Amino acid sequence: MRNPALFVAVLAGLLAAAAADEGASCAFSMGECLDALGGGNVTTKAGHFPKAAIPTCAPQMDTYIKSGAYLKAVETAARTAYGPLGLNDTAKAAAEPGRKTQMVVFDIDETLLSNVLQDPKLYASMGRRLAGAHEARDLVDFAAGGGGGIRGRFLMEGNAPALAPMLEVYKAVCAAGHPIALITGRSENARPATVANLEAAGYGKKCAEGTLSSAGKCCYNELILRAEGDNRLASIYKPGARGELAKKYGWSVYAAFGDQYSDFNGENPPAFGFKLPNPMYIIL
Repeated sequence: MRNPALFVAVLAGLLAAAAADEGASCAFSMGECLDALGGGNVTTKAGHFPKAAIPTCAPQMDTYIKSGAYLKAVETAARTAYGPLGLNDTAKAAAEPGRKTQMVVFDIDETLLSNVLQDPKLYASMGRRLAGAHEARDLVDFAAGGGGGIRGRFLMEGNAPALAPMLEVYKAVCAAGHPIALITGRSENARPATVANLEAAGYGKKCAEGTLSSAGKCCYNELILRAEGDNRLASIYKPGARGELAKKYGWSVYAAFGDQYSDFNGENPPAFGFKLPNPMYIIL
């Protein structure tokens, strides 16, 4: 783990959107695994480790993902963007000249791409692998976007599927003609795998210089990854990246989508922010 103070990774219980799902609420009642915002016990006998290192949380996570409750919660959250952003009528939105300077920012992991759905068994198995600090550090590295451990192997495979509800939102943003920026905590060494994964998942390539997305052709204008050795908190790194892009292009920060509050807070906040559930970890 590159920076122990950088991330606090925790297993989550049901989010409010999923808590109402029939038959699901009872499965997530254990105090040590609650809640989606990181409440409850965050320690193990081995010390302060992610909740995935608490064996009793593993089956809850497995059930949450496999029951469809997680994906349903993502869909519920994603749908909240259509009204405020005027995405129900993308042709009308695209005709508004202001859209061309209104930047929409997307996070990648657990926002556009899903590591959770790529291999749900990973999360369940982590709880059964509490043999010492090594596995727990692997999981924190997974959350942090570092190049080592499990996270590094997943990123370099480039096989993470799209979160389907967010792919639809992304396509609607494309059709509305917004400039699009992707700002991720992944390290720069993951750029080739990330670019390939985004294209394979349906998010397109980098836009040609001076062009924007449009109906029928999705592309992104910028893909910002962490420089090697950049260990700043996400709540510092991401606001700074938003501000630099806005200044460089003369864009306003119109909307942001992410699974962490660090995708919205701090300087250069978006006019509209849309928080997706993350059943796995919290990034500060």
